[in-house]
Amino acid sequence: MTRGPRSLFGRRFNRGYHSPRVTLEPPVVDNQVDTQEMPDGADKAPELPNGYRYYETMLLVQPKLNEMEKDIQLSYFEKLLGRHKAVNVMKLDRGKHTLAYPMKKFFEAYFVLYSFAGPTALPGAIQKWQQNPGIESEGQFLRVNVMKQEPGVSPPRCN
Repeated sequence: MTRGPRSLFGRRFNRGYHSPRVTLEPPVVDNQVDTQEMPDGADKAPELPNGYRYYETMLLVQPKLNEMEKDIQLSYFEKLLGRHKAVNVMKLDRGKHTLAYPMKKFFEAYFVLYSFAGPTALPGAIQKWQQNPGIESEGQFLRVNVMKQEPGVSPPRCN
């Protein structure tokens, strides 16, 4: 009897996929959120302060955390964005997915995507925070990946 393909580690492919939980509201950072509404029919990006660019950050969080613990860990990242005056912050929670390969002995992770505009020094600050996140977040993030968006690309927006 054939049971389907298996990976090298004995786990089945396509296992553990859940429907993503999408939140397009900007997260609250220190009780203030800087959002700019786009007028209807406007395709161009809102004006940014000098030295600001659009970035996306993908966070992979340990799967053993429950929803409340995961939100607490993500709030540390949101506070970092608030300290560096990021604007147009949007969060997309993709839920728990199976990884292509194990990271830190985990086969699954929570995927969370942040889109924001920030100063050019912000990616360096995120990388520094990733290397030493603090005692409460030590080892909770499997991967933190920051990508700079192209200048001509319009930022994501709520529909």
